[in-house]
Amino acid sequence: MQIQTTKNSKVSPVVLIYGAAGVGKTFLANPQDCSDAVVIDVDMGLSSLRSFDVPFLSVRKPEDIKNCLEMARLNNFGYPKGEGFKTIILDDLTELGLLWLRTNKSSFKNPMKAYGELADWAMQIIHDFRALSEIGFNVVFLCKEEKIQDHTTGGLIWNPAFPGKQIQGMLDYLVGEVFHMEIYVDPNDESQEKKRVFRTMRTPQIAAKSRYGKFGELEYANLNSIFSRMKEEV
Repeated sequence: MQIQTTKNSKVSPVVLIYGAAGVGKTFLANPQDCSDAVVIDVDMGLSSLRSFDVPFLSVRKPEDIKNCLEMARLNNFGYPKGEGFKTIILDDLTELGLLWLRTNKSSFKNPMKAYGELADWAMQIIHDFRALSEIGFNVVFLCKEEKIQDHTTGGLIWNPAFPGKQIQGMLDYLVGEVFHMEIYVDPNDESQEKKRVFRTMRTPQIAAKSRYGKFGELEYANLNSIFSRMKEEV
């Protein structure tokens, strides 16, 4: 074991992005917003990318996700060293949990036990994807959104969605950057043009955070920009 320093550490970004249907989460994988990306498609919703040449892998049963992880870990999905993908986008984590439930829930007499098993499985999957950042991948989890009760205020707050309370309540602890994706119109913009943005700071109604600490409250929804800024030297 060796003492290291946090100064300009080289681990790649891990980001969770959630938002409403139709806000453009999947579209983030387009090459202009995220170069050298591969999409792990669970949601069967890649139609917004049809005009782009974006590689993807289809996950249709829970075991498929382990195969994707192995392909990434062993040799970057078959590419020679130094080549291949830089970013892995899981689209999406919410649907992955639902897929596990559809596949496995009927085998449990006690539904609560099924959710407990799901939580253990999902925790390991999230950990395994996060570990890919240590070998150079940028990792992006996409999620649907859901209103849940805020344990601090007691009010309702938008949060990343996941079946079962155990994982849903921990998602913002498991990932350093949690962004809410939304459509924003600058009141000072005469054209009133709609922009896709990431909200990076928590509000009373929306869960969001950034351990990086140098983003504005709203950032344009461009992953290339987000990654490059997170990797720049201090």
